[in-house]
Amino acid sequence: MGVGLCAARACVPHPRPTTSIESSVTVETSTANSATTELETTTSGLTSQETLSVTESQTSVESAATTTDGISSFTTSLATTTAVTSQETETSTTADEATSTTIEATTTTAGPPVITNLVENGGFEDSTIDPWVVEGASPEVFSSPFFCAEGSKCLQLPGNLDNSARVCQRVAVEAGFEYTFKAQVSQNCIKEYGSNTLTCDDNINTAELSIDGVFDSGADGIVGYNTYKDFTYTFSYVDPSIDSTDLCITITQNQGLSPVFYLDGVSFTRGKAVPIPDPTE
Repeated sequence: MGVGLCAARACVPHPRPTTSIESSVTVETSTANSATTELETTTSGLTSQETLSVTESQTSVESAATTTDGISSFTTSLATTTAVTSQETETSTTADEATSTTIEATTTTAGPPVITNLVENGGFEDSTIDPWVVEGASPEVFSSPFFCAEGSKCLQLPGNLDNSARVCQRVAVEAGFEYTFKAQVSQNCIKEYGSNTLTCDDNINTAELSIDGVFDSGADGIVGYNTYKDFTYTFSYVDPSIDSTDLCITITQNQGLSPVFYLDGVSFTRGKAVPIPDPTE
């Protein structure tokens, strides 16, 4: 009997063990003359399938019944003669484990240069001339939102100058930057009174913007009558830095009978960086 059962059960090749990590599903199917066992294990990222087919050519059953002490005992002997055809297919598929790493790159884009005005009270809105120092004229802060170039106040320089008047304050100049020096100048200038009053000629009286040891615009003509002219100069400074130097606007009178000059909107701004030449080259 043991031999017969071995032929039907124990001697059938066993499926290979499959180890799964997360979950498994097992489906088992059997028929009378053909025993098929299918074990399917599904693992996240891993699928292993093993199929075993066994075909039995002949199965015979012997039955014997005996009666002992009125007790019916039924014994079934299963004798199986098998011609086993075994087909084993093993398919193992391992999904590629891909690791994706995203590196966040921080891109820094240079923005526009920070504009820093190094002049104090350039519009004379403080109702005082400080920290300006004036030579060659008796200045006054003039208030008129309709006449001044910027804001409601500007600096008035009465005429009959001692040839010229200088309006200055101290500033620092750092090497390796682009600078813009700006001022707006107007004149109320008459060169001849009478039945035919004549205003001063253009470009006779002048304005000059300078920074001692750094920059000098040279004399440039003032134009018009009670009309502001914008004097703007941009330059790069690559010489040694200066902690404190005179920034000045010089008004020179070459024409006019008791003219009055007006100054407003003075600024000295530091802009973008510029390369400093290597002194060894």
